Amino acid sequence: MVPRMHASLKNDDAVDPRWQRLERQLSNASLPAGIALRLWDGFEINIGGEKPVCTLQVNTRAGLRAILFRSDSLKLGEAYIYGDYDVIGNLRDIFPIADQLIGRKISLPDRLRAGWSLLRSSARAGTRKHAAKLTGDRDSRARMRKAISHHYDLPVEFWRLWLDPQLVYSCAYFEEANTTLADAQTAKLDLICRKLRLRRGERFLDMGCGWGALVCHAAKHYGVKALGVTLSARQAEYAAAQIEKLGLTASCKVEVRNFFDVGELGPFDKIASVGAVEYVQSLDRYFEYVYRLLAPGGYFLNHGITTCPTQPLREGDSFLDRYVFPDYHLASIGATVRAAERAGFDVRDVENLREHYTRTVEQWHERLVHARAEVEKMSDAVRYRIFDLYLAGTAYEFRVGRLHLHQTLLLKTKPGIALPSQTRQEWYGA
Repeated sequence: MVPRMHASLKNDDAVDPRWQRLERQLSNASLPAGIALRLWDGFEINIGGEKPVCTLQVNTRAGLRAILFRSDSLKLGEAYIYGDYDVIGNLRDIFPIADQLIGRKISLPDRLRAGWSLLRSSARAGTRKHAAKLTGDRDSRARMRKAISHHYDLPVEFWRLWLDPQLVYSCAYFEEANTTLADAQTAKLDLICRKLRLRRGERFLDMGCGWGALVCHAAKHYGVKALGVTLSARQAEYAAAQIEKLGLTASCKVEVRNFFDVGELGPFDKIASVGAVEYVQSLDRYFEYVYRLLAPGGYFLNHGITTCPTQPLREGDSFLDRYVFPDYHLASIGATVRAAERAGFDVRDVENLREHYTRTVEQWHERLVHARAEVEKMSDAVRYRIFDLYLAGTAYEFRVGRLHLHQTLLLKTKPGIALPSQTRQEWYGA
């Protein structure tokens, strides 16, 4: 049974009859308990009791429309980042309610009964300067570069405020309950190296290397000849400085290059792709290309976010696509493995690290919130709200199982060569 709403206004004599009509209209709404709507004139509608877990402070009519009558991921997101409503309490508590709001249909008669005059004002005016503006073929190199630049070419000082010291922007690996984010990221880097069985002198490629943490770790601790490629000039510049600082210039290098344009540099003995497959529009093309890059007998570790077939992502415009990760493309682990096998790979191991990514993103979000003043000073309030909403929402999506994180270890077999025994004890042992 859905709890009914309770409306209140401290000055009962000042209640606008339109708010009373709105309350009657919403009294049977199928929304989770524990939330309050507080409108700009003080009128408050509590859903599910007197002690809501959080309050939506609605600042404008556009915010009210977005929450109640035009709810989708993009409209709710834009209304939040541009200040049409605020969340008083933990932002992560709002996402179960948002799940109920998104896609909710309200008929015209219902809108009229709720008080159409409350909702008919023009859409909020905003420059939308933070939205991605991409044109052309989604699979083109030029558009991919712009998509990467939109998100990753922020100043490195911005990322330092809430990532770990190595600037690892992917799922960490928490070996113990009290493992710090910094240690969990180092553990993830080492886990990847162990799964790949990196050996001294091997040629190692990191496709989409970020700020260079994995290539530096692999070169320093495993003695490989490491190459990282990224489409972000700022990431490459930072990575080059770190490589020099660590004294790894003879064995480690990062280039600004599309990973589909490294064919002449191969073959490679081992390849990793950590958080890059999400920008690939065709999995078949992706795995076929990596298969050609890899030397016979070589391993490829694909680390990427995947979807859940029983909880599919919603269709249509999304906040993430417009403001955070333009042109991102996610697939299920089933579709991923099938594409890898079609390319010729032998699937050696598949591991789901969903709980690890939930914890990772929650820690990123907590660190971002703690650094809010510095983030806003470095960029602006809208940029802070974009990352605030994105991180809180992503943590929720992983927590409920709509998103997963799979590491898939693939082998390009070499005829006539027997494989060494594959044991997880080697990967997870001290």
